[in-house]
Amino acid sequence: MGLFMEVTSGPAGFIERGNTGPGVGGTHHQGFWPSSGPVGYGPGTHTDTGGIMRSIIEHVRQINAERTLVMNLCACLCVVVMLGLANLVCHYVLHTDMSFLMPWMLAATALYFFIPALVLWIATGNPSGK
Repeated sequence: MGLFMEVTSGPAGFIERGNTGPGVGGTHHQGFWPSSGPVGYGPGTHTDTGGIMRSIIEHVRQINAERTLVMNLCACLCVVVMLGLANLVCHYVLHTDMSFLMPWMLAATALYFFIPALVLWIATGNPSGK
């Protein structure tokens, strides 16, 4: 029954844990556990960089939502217009100054719409990621 764990106090107060099952003996200090997960080369291992890149590109595709460059430009312009209108409402109706936030909000808007398209363009050769 290799499912039970033994917990004892080791030298200098370190906690040692070990498997008490037959055939797998010994205890390991807390920072020196044997590596877990698959080892070696190929799919499912830490050396499978192609799978990692495909996963990252898939996440960027989901962020971009298959928008083309023109769609990203139009959506960015719509958000910039809405931010401008919100700034006018804050200035004239609420009498608050939001001008210190506007450059940050405009930069975040541009990054949201154009960085995923740029990454997809570099990775797949198409800004929509198709």
